[in-house]
Amino acid sequence: MTDAAVKSTRAEEVRQERRRKPGSTVNYGQKLGVPEDQIDRKTYEHRFVNDVANRVQNMTDDDWDPAPINGASTETRVVGTDSGKPIKAILMRKRKDWYDADQKAKRKPLDEMEQAIKRGAAHGKEAELAGDVAYTPGTNTIER
Repeated sequence: MTDAAVKSTRAEEVRQERRRKPGSTVNYGQKLGVPEDQIDRKTYEHRFVNDVANRVQNMTDDDWDPAPINGASTETRVVGTDSGKPIKAILMRKRKDWYDADQKAKRKPLDEMEQAIKRGAAHGKEAELAGDVAYTPGTNTIER
């Protein structure tokens, strides 16, 4: 065998070795991952909230509470820096029935607007068309 063939074979062997350790893909790249067996997704909605500019207090006022994990009162993670100081995110939770009701209330104006568009109303004004082009409700086409 020539030296070039030996080097080529060795290079292929090196390239085929895995750098990732077996089993390391479970939390790979999940800075905000939480073990599923430690949170109650049936009763609560969870989210991480950055502890900046009264954000945690605003969320607390909106019925979100710090979520306990592993017996600790709060679960925090460092998610970045601001001028060299760490920015922490706190895991918070809200009762799922309250969360769903809030989301429904938030969605209501958009649903009303969507229904008005389907009826052909342009938010209380007569719709103006550019020439003979019109959108046909219920389809994804423009008719001329």
